[in-house]
Amino acid sequence: SPPPSPRPPPRHQRADAECYTSHTVTDYRGAVSVTVSGERCQRWDAQAPNAHAYTPALRGASGGAGAHNHCRAFDYFCAWCYVATRKGWECCDVGAAAAVRCAEI
Repeated sequence: SPPPSPRPPPRHQRADAECYTSHTVTDYRGAVSVTVSGERCQRWDAQAPNAHAYTPALRGASGGAGAHNHCRAFDYFCAWCYVATRKGWECCDVGAAAAVRCAEI
């Protein structure tokens, strides 16, 4: 017998992870992981050098926190991250929001 048909992709999965539509950048789920000044981002599941509450356990993966160092916009006006090499945080350049909507697969 033939192999089973592949399952369809989950609904609302973006074809381009870098695409976002919110002017507050809160729906950004891309992979940019450096700040506007070129600093490498600290992982969200790390607490050094910056201790913080934006952990996967408290924010959840759906909220953007996870086992990665990608820029996210939780409560601020920009996508941002904590700097991996020193205390502090900076905004990241994740491009402009999509004018209408992001393509889904």
